Amino acid sequence: MSSPSITLADQAALTIASHQLLRTGEKVLVACSGGADSVACLSVLRELGYALHVVHFNHRTRGAESEADCNLTADLAFRWGLPFHVISRPILDEAEAAGEPFESYARRARYAAFLDIARDTGCAALATGHHQGDQAETVLMRLVRGSGMRGLAGIPPARMEQGVRIIRPLLDCSREDIERYLRYWELPWREDASNASNAYTRNRVRNELMPLLRDSFNPIVDEVLARTATCLRDDDNLLRQQAESLLHRCRRSQNEIDRQTFTDAHPALQRRVIVLLAERHGVTPAFERVEEARHHLAHGATGASCDLGGRLLLRNGRRTAEIVAPERAMEWGTRQPVHLACPGETLAFGKRFRTRWLSRLPAEPLKTYCHPGRQVFDAAHVQGPLVVRPRQPGDRFRPLGMEGRRKVKDYLGDLGLTPNQREKQLVLTDGEQILWIVGRAISAKAAAGPHTQTLLEVEVDDASM
Repeated sequence: MSSPSITLADQAALTIASHQLLRTGEKVLVACSGGADSVACLSVLRELGYALHVVHFNHRTRGAESEADCNLTADLAFRWGLPFHVISRPILDEAEAAGEPFESYARRARYAAFLDIARDTGCAALATGHHQGDQAETVLMRLVRGSGMRGLAGIPPARMEQGVRIIRPLLDCSREDIERYLRYWELPWREDASNASNAYTRNRVRNELMPLLRDSFNPIVDEVLARTATCLRDDDNLLRQQAESLLHRCRRSQNEIDRQTFTDAHPALQRRVIVLLAERHGVTPAFERVEEARHHLAHGATGASCDLGGRLLLRNGRRTAEIVAPERAMEWGTRQPVHLACPGETLAFGKRFRTRWLSRLPAEPLKTYCHPGRQVFDAAHVQGPLVVRPRQPGDRFRPLGMEGRRKVKDYLGDLGLTPNQREKQLVLTDGEQILWIVGRAISAKAAAGPHTQTLLEVEVDDASM
């Protein structure tokens, strides 16, 4: 009989190499429950020559059974001379106190503890025993619940969390190969009796749905589903790169995108752009909200809003749309006016304002000398100290080149600005009148002309520049 360690260890080595799970000299923390998968993972990584630490999490839910799991893991670590770490907590009591489901609470608690120990011990990676069967079950569970390509890509071979690489060296190995390996080397493992209970969704998939699929549809369904997940993961990575490129082309500011550029893109990329924008604000929108947002960007009216969830709104301007948390916009709009040094430099509202006096008109025409970041005013018509502030309800001014006074809100609306952009619009005043809708129009009353003797020049740019 040939040694099954060649098959299992070689397959794990191939997975490690193809996904660059580990680098030479890195230490690995192996999470070992005492079950077949994690014992095999520990043994294979030891066989491949990696520097290992072993960690066991005792949930204290099964009395003497839980203690036996812990003792088996400790015995293996002692036999192989590996550093051993154990965490023992009453997880069921903790979950009930927190009002959370046991499975999700326990998983979060385990990983948090494992990552702490990995960092404390200088381990670059945390290895778990997930295998091909786990991958197949995950794909089915997500398919039944409803998931996009990223979800159907299943368990990734590696992911970074809090500076630690979480790896799955056995992800391409079957459960049968794992048990054959353990029996050949006469390695002990323990079966968790709770795995036979169908109280949890994953157990029902494992104990009822997967056997049905193997017996009635495809005996190698585990391998097929795992292979499908791999293909979908590669496809998703490619589409995500293209979505990042589209977002870069669409972007007009940190949270603002060009509606036409977005609308011209393929729907698959549109969905990903919306998700990327939302995720950067800590929100993962549901599919229905993503579809609503796609339609909103393409066909929604100027000024209309679409809810992405998590108190994020997507607000349409005429040409652009902006993602904004409404409460942040409100907080921004209530900030106090700032007096500008004149002459001098002042930081206000994330901008740098520079002012100076000019004794004559610039040599070049004012139409080309002035631009959104620089304006000049007739100093004789500036009545008081310069003040910059956000636009306020009821603000009015007479734009240069136009008849009569206009509400600033209406003027900005005619430019196609979103409500949030209008709320954030800065105005420069002399305490009595608006001199400049910053970056846009100046007041006719303070505009410089051929007979101006002294000018006030104001420049503005981002404070980060």
